[in-house]
Amino acid sequence: MKNTILIISILVSMSAYSQDIIINFSAEGVSTEIDYVKIENITQNKEITTTENSINLSIATKITDYQQNKNSINIYPNPFMDKANIEFYSNKKQKINITILDITGKILVNENKNIEQGTQIYNFRAGKTGIYFILISGNDFKFNEKIISMELFSGETRFTSFESNQNTKQAKNIFYEIGDQLIFTAYSSDYSSIISSSPTISNDYIFEFVECQDFDQNNYPTIKIGDQIWMAENLKSEYYANGNSIDGDYFYDNNSSNKDIYGSLYTWAAVMNGATGNNNNPSGVQGVCPNGWHVPSEEEWDEMREELGGWQLMHGRVKEVGTMHWDSPNSDATNESGLSFLPAGMRWGSDGTYQNLGELAHFWTTTDTDDLDNAGGYRFFSELPSAQEYMQTFDSKNHAKSIRCVKN
Repeated sequence: MKNTILIISILVSMSAYSQDIIINFSAEGVSTEIDYVKIENITQNKEITTTENSINLSIATKITDYQQNKNSINIYPNPFMDKANIEFYSNKKQKINITILDITGKILVNENKNIEQGTQIYNFRAGKTGIYFILISGNDFKFNEKIISMELFSGETRFTSFESNQNTKQAKNIFYEIGDQLIFTAYSSDYSSIISSSPTISNDYIFEFVECQDFDQNNYPTIKIGDQIWMAENLKSEYYANGNSIDGDYFYDNNSSNKDIYGSLYTWAAVMNGATGNNNNPSGVQGVCPNGWHVPSEEEWDEMREELGGWQLMHGRVKEVGTMHWDSPNSDATNESGLSFLPAGMRWGSDGTYQNLGELAHFWTTTDTDDLDNAGGYRFFSELPSAQEYMQTFDSKNHAKSIRCVKN
C-alpha cells in the first residue's frame, strides 16, 4: 500500500511539469556553420531566435505551467533503448538529491551530489525494460519525470554523471503543444535554409545550405520539398544572371515596398528569356532565375503537389497563415510546407493595371500551348479554400506574375 501511494503521488506531481522535446541543429552544404536559428510556432503565433545549437520545445498542459517551469528537465530519447540522457540546468552551485524508482516504488538510486553552475548531463541505463521514475531536487527546483526503457541492456541499472558544463547557457524554450506547426529557419552569412516540422520526439535537424543569390545580390531562403529544393520567397531580381536588364519586370502599383514584401511580377517572355516552352521535369529553363536554378514546369509543380498530399491539401499547406497579407478568410492556410506563398496579385498586360493583391498568388510555369496569345501555364492560390480545385490554368503571356525557382 505504501508503494502504491508513493507511485500515485509521483504521477500526480509529474502532471505539473513539462516533458521537453529537444531539437538539435547542424548544417551541411555550402556552409556547415549556423549563425542563428529562428523558430516560429505558427499555430500559437509565437517566435524565438537562438544562437545555441538546440531548442527545447516545452510541452505543458497550460501556459502557466510553462511559465513556472522554464528550467525544465530534458530526457532524450524517451522511450529509450540502451540508455537515456538526462539534462537540466542549475543557475548556481548547490547540493542536489537524485532518486530513481521502478514501477513498484522500489528505490534504485538515492544520491546526494554537489554540482556546479551550468548544464548537468547524466546517463541512465535500466537493468530491465519497464517504467522508471526520476526525482531530482535542489534548492530552487524539483523535477519529477517518467522514463520508459524499451530494451534490456546487458548490465545492472546505472545512473552516471556524463558531463557538467560550467557556465553553459541554457537552451532556449518555446511553448509547444503536440500538433503545432513549426518553421525553423537557419542562417549562415548570406545563406538561409528552412525546415518545416511538427515534431513528436527529440530529433536532430540538419539544414542544407545552398547558394541562391540573384544578380542584384538578393539572397533567398530555400526549403526542400521531397527531392526538390525551392526558393522560399518570390523572385525580385531586376537583372538576368548575366547582368542584362529584364524587360517585363514590375512590382505591384509600382510601389517598391510591395516588391520588398511580395517580390516582382514578370511577363511570360521575361521569365523565359528566349527559351522555348516545355513540360519537362526538370524544365531546363534558367530564364529569369539565378545561376544554378531554373523556372519550374507544370510537371515540377505536380511533383510538389503530390509530395504535399494532392490539390486540396497543397492549397493550404503552401500559404502563409493568417490575414496579415492574405485577405480573409484564408481559413485553410497552415503553411506546413514552409513555402509561405503570399498573394502578390498580378499586372494586367492590356492596360498595365494591377489586381488581386491580398487575394491571389500567381506563378508562371514553363509550360505553354499552341495558342500563342493565351498560352502561358500558371498556378494560382486564393484566400478562398474553394479555389483549391482550380489551381492550374493558362493565361495571356502579356500578364505579369510571380516566380519561384527550383534548384538544378
